[in-house]
Amino acid sequence: MSRSYFLIPILFFFAQCYSQKDTNSISSLLPNMDPIPVTVLGDSLCERSQAFGLREGLGSNFELTEACVSMRGVADWLPQLDLALVNTPKLIVIELGLNDLLYHSDQSFSGNYNTMLSDLQSKSSALIMVTVLPPTNASYRADVLQMNVFLKSLGSSYPIADMETPFLQTESKIELYPTDDPIHPDPAGYSIMKTVYMSEVGKLFGF
Repeated sequence: MSRSYFLIPILFFFAQCYSQKDTNSISSLLPNMDPIPVTVLGDSLCERSQAFGLREGLGSNFELTEACVSMRGVADWLPQLDLALVNTPKLIVIELGLNDLLYHSDQSFSGNYNTMLSDLQSKSSALIMVTVLPPTNASYRADVLQMNVFLKSLGSSYPIADMETPFLQTESKIELYPTDDPIHPDPAGYSIMKTVYMSEVGKLFGF
């Protein structure tokens, strides 16, 4: 039976309870240790959600840096990747792609993404987590899903945070986007993203 079958009830619970303050974190289940530096490299989804609430969700055993800038895609970050490395991260979470689709040639996306991964690996020993993007409710939804085919293919080399699967499985049950914004999720959508990230980070660090 697939992991996603068990994940959806958990995601749905988090989405319904988004307004309640999280009292648990991964840190509460880890032994005391020096804080693990984590960088989230992202765009407006990351910026608006304050890195998807991961500062609270990961807890005090993690030191979070938010390298999140609206309207930036992979192509925009390539000359400024050093900003993602200022805290010498042990983990870099990448949430990028929508702005490349909007403002850059989608033909260059996979090449730019591979260049970004290569550059980060040459400058850092950090683990790199790739985000499979949540599907939008915008007219280019099919393009996002096609972009995700490439991002999923990176799963043989990098840990993946798959946002597509839980969004597709949950969107018929609850609203995941505001009616006036088909790109940036509503609180329930961001809650799903937080849950997926916490689950995947937990696996990497033995939770």
